[in-house]
Amino acid sequence: MTAEKAATSSRVTAKVSSAVPLTGDEQAALAERLEARLGQPLELTFKVEPSVLGGVVVRVGDQVIDGTVKGRLDALAQTLGSRR
Repeated sequence: MTAEKAATSSRVTAKVSSAVPLTGDEQAALAERLEARLGQPLELTFKVEPSVLGGVVVRVGDQVIDGTVKGRLDALAQTLGSRR
């Protein structure tokens, strides 16, 4: 196995969904921050999903990091609904 292939196979796949396509700089910055947060090298795949409204949602294995406008609105609605 080549060093490049070994490095790729040790990376965990992270799926990133955003409302609009991310630029190359945005993708690189997100990859850097996610790798620092999760403490492991990641292989990111990007998907445009307009339903997120804004922000991004990241899925790594069974972990979900929801930084979307939709997620925040849903959480707010749930909080307001529980106060009745």
